[in-house]
Amino acid sequence: MEITVDGSVIKNKNFEWYSTINWSNQHRYYVDLDPVYSADNLWVKKEERLDAYTDNYWVKDPSGNVIYESGYPVWSDYQKKLGFSDPDFSFGFINNFNYKNWSLGINIDGRIGGLMYNYVYDKMFDSGTAPETDNIYRYNQVVLGQNNYVGTGVKVVSGGVTYDKYGQITSDTRQYATNDVPIGYQDYAQWYRGGDERVQSKSFIKLREVSLGYTVPSKFVQKLGLRNASFSLTGQNLYMWKKFKYSDPDVDGEDLNSPSMRMVGFSVRVGF
Repeated sequence: MEITVDGSVIKNKNFEWYSTINWSNQHRYYVDLDPVYSADNLWVKKEERLDAYTDNYWVKDPSGNVIYESGYPVWSDYQKKLGFSDPDFSFGFINNFNYKNWSLGINIDGRIGGLMYNYVYDKMFDSGTAPETDNIYRYNQVVLGQNNYVGTGVKVVSGGVTYDKYGQITSDTRQYATNDVPIGYQDYAQWYRGGDERVQSKSFIKLREVSLGYTVPSKFVQKLGLRNASFSLTGQNLYMWKKFKYSDPDVDGEDLNSPSMRMVGFSVRVGF
């Protein structure tokens, strides 16, 4: 579905504000499934969305605490649906202001909703460039050779758990205690990376473009022997509001979602 509304918000002899608002969404759904070749999981069902975002996950206890084994968070052998990859909706808000010989354009757009793996953020933990890893525990291991970091969570002290083929718990007798097993922080960071934050919301609002232009009055131009003249200043990708860390969700690719380039340009047009 896509809806566009445009028109003059204000218009008089010397001034006009013309605005365009666009809203759209698009989702894909399963219509028919082959009983033999369709994937056997909980999110491949008729009338369910195709863009389920699935991944393995860090195992937690019923209270939401990360479970540790030998000092390391436990990574599940199963996958689950974390959300959807496609945005809930996209929008654009374009405004053009004209006052006498001056013109101002402001273009804002964005996408709201959807999940994406933050490759840059995740790899920063692996390489030691994430600001979150700059702490005394990392120094203790790398410089002093001390393995004294204890991750926040729980460990299993008795009992066990069984799962069905989808990774759903069928029985659980586990008993827990606070994790107290020390390990090296660098080893922990390279294993746990950003934790659950490796997958982040790719919602953003971007100041896509701002342009300012001026058309030289014809009387002045004619004195110079010209037909027309104008100049403009344009900036693109000027600012972004987002929670996606250290990279640009507008790129919408999980291989290397690095920031978009900010560009500023100046142009002069002369007609003879």
